[in-house]
Order: sequence, then structure tokens, then C-alpha cells
Amino acid sequence: MLWLFLSCSEWPTYDYIDEFPDSVSANSDHREQVEIDWVTFEEDDSDNNSSVLAENFSNDTLIRGSQGVEIIGSLEGTGWTDALDTADVSGNFPHQGGQYEYDVDWFQITPTEASTLCVSLYAETSQGTIIDAMVYPLNAQVEPTEGPYSDFEGVVAGFNQTSFPAEYSVYIGQGRTLGLVVAGRAPNLVSSNVPYCLYISLMATDDSGARAPCPIPSENYSCPF
Repeated sequence: MLWLFLSCSEWPTYDYIDEFPDSVSANSDHREQVEIDWVTFEEDDSDNNSSVLAENFSNDTLIRGSQGVEIIGSLEGTGWTDALDTADVSGNFPHQGGQYEYDVDWFQITPTEASTLCVSLYAETSQGTIIDAMVYPLNAQVEPTEGPYSDFEGVVAGFNQTSFPAEYSVYIGQGRTLGLVVAGRAPNLVSSNVPYCLYISLMATDDSGARAPCPIPSENYSCPF
């Protein structure tokens, strides 16, 4: 009979392995090890305040794997109605029927390879504010071809966010054009102004849908709050 005895008197072991000086504490946030460059853009206000799709997109945003985009914007008015104006909606947007009452901001993203899409939304909100920050696959007419993406846990990513930062990641296949929508569901208030900072990055992965680690927005970001 073979008896095997193990003794681990000094834990955690990563603190005691001298030949691995770059080891990372299991208790640390591993996203801190992901370093990318952040580029800042201001939201274009010229085509806001409409839930119409094709007329409401920002310029196409090309994000590479070593780069992230910080978008500084604001929602001019928030609200939701269950009534449908069929001229302003498609069969896949908005999520769960109905429509947004006021400002709807769209950002178009074109991945160059299979990626984990990482999203962080910071917003200066009051109690009761609800914001959607969902991602839709688009066709050539910039219309959603399906409902919004779900995250790696199967939850619709970015839907009904009430605490911030709201963060998620989803797998994106190569060659898909995406639209990321930011819109306020509540309160129903045309005079509300909700400043936000949106951080988007694409981390290369393989075609199996494996999850890549997301970066943390830089401490030197330009977000004013």
C-alpha cells in the first residue's frame, strides 16, 4: 500500500514560488493585467432624440484588439411606452416590444476577428433611473436582424441597468456588424439629462466562443464624473 502525504504549510503558493515572479494573486482582479490604449470620442448630438434606426447611428467605430474606445455622451430625456409606432421600430428592436420615448444613442461596431466584446457603462443617475445598453447584430440597412446578445451566463446583456458601472461581455463572431444602443427606460421625463461614459473594447478569441478577459477602463479616462 502506498501512502501519500502532502503538506502545504505556507499558502497561497504563488507568494512562495521564487521562479515565477510574474505570478498573480488569486484574490486580485485579473482584468488589471489586461493593458490596452483608450481613445476618447464625444457623442455626435446631430442625430439624436429619435428611435428611428437608420437615421440615428453614429459613424462606424473600428476597434482593434489592443485598443478601447471611450465615448462621452448624454441622454436627453428618458422614458418608455408600451404603445408601438410601427414606423419607428423593427421586428427585433426594441427588446420586449414598446419603444423609447426620447433620446436613443446608437454606436456601430465592426469586429475584424472573433472577439469578446467588453462593455462598461458609467452613468450619473438619480434614484429610479433605468438604462439599456444592449448589442444587436445588424444588416446592411443597419437594422437589427435578431434580438440583443446574451452574455456568457445566458442573460440579455445590458438590459434594464439600474446600478453603475454596468459591465458585461459577450462573444462576437467574425464579420458581424453590431449596433450598441444606449437609451433610458425610466423615469418618463423629457427634461432629464443623464450623462454617461461608455467603454467598448474587443479582445481577440477563437471561433469556439471562448471568453477572453476584459480590461478595466483606464484610471486616466476622460469621464467627468
